[in-house]
Amino acid sequence: MNGIELTLLEEEQLVGSDKCDCLDLFKHTSVDRGCTDYCILTGASSIPMRINGQLDYSKKSIPFWTKSGFGGEQVLIYHYQEVEPFFVYEDCASIVPVFKVDPHLLPTLPQVKNNGIIEVQYGEYPSFIVEGELSRKLEIALQEGKMSKTGKVYKQDLIPRMFCKRIPTLNEFLYRGKKYIRLKTDRDKWEYLSNGVYVQKGMAYWLKVEPIVWQYDAPSGLLISKTGLVSGVPFCDEPTNSIEESYMYHYLNTYLAKEIIPSQIVEDKSSSLDHNELFQRIAYKQYGKRM
Repeated sequence: MNGIELTLLEEEQLVGSDKCDCLDLFKHTSVDRGCTDYCILTGASSIPMRINGQLDYSKKSIPFWTKSGFGGEQVLIYHYQEVEPFFVYEDCASIVPVFKVDPHLLPTLPQVKNNGIIEVQYGEYPSFIVEGELSRKLEIALQEGKMSKTGKVYKQDLIPRMFCKRIPTLNEFLYRGKKYIRLKTDRDKWEYLSNGVYVQKGMAYWLKVEPIVWQYDAPSGLLISKTGLVSGVPFCDEPTNSIEESYMYHYLNTYLAKEIIPSQIVEDKSSSLDHNELFQRIAYKQYGKRM
């Protein structure tokens, strides 16, 4: 297929088994994943971490989908440092996407070493809430017609199922050279955002669109999102025997794989490009680097 092929982690890749070790990455860093505000507003359940006795809402642990352990109506998610069963039609587990990358393409992307772990930037996606003053400016600019659309939309209302109450399609806006989305949640949630603000149903929130950070596992060639990107998506509406037959896989590769491509690249992305050609074009246009 064209572009990147997204998937999820296996249970064994996270915690190992009698037959194999976990991924090398998880021998050196926590399996837990963080959480963006966009992830929370689209349905994620999150647990703030306690730092020096105080709750830190900017650092959270989330339950996230794996592709392992099909058993009747259940698959497995990771949470609280262990794997546990979850119903396939629930939608409050988060999505931590994974894809395999040609190691020769890594030098085309911005990267740093964080505690010995290679972290790279690839693509972009809605992330964290903007603070009060900027939020007010964005709201005024929208009302006065002074904000332009990039042409990119995020399709969250994907399947009309009674257990999937979702936000509408979201436009991406450009304001003073930076990108934002406006989201009005329709969910009743007992959640706090990264700035400690309590989520209110019907409230409009502005979120930044920012580069996605991926952690690199060299032996497997996998790039693994450092945070849960989005929630509100069920694994399936009925039991299935493999992830390739699931709604989750369809969502990852029909929608999410395209949505992480930056808006300035969406317009001229050719459908004839293969995986590596598309990756290099995105890297060159976004970061100015070429192989």
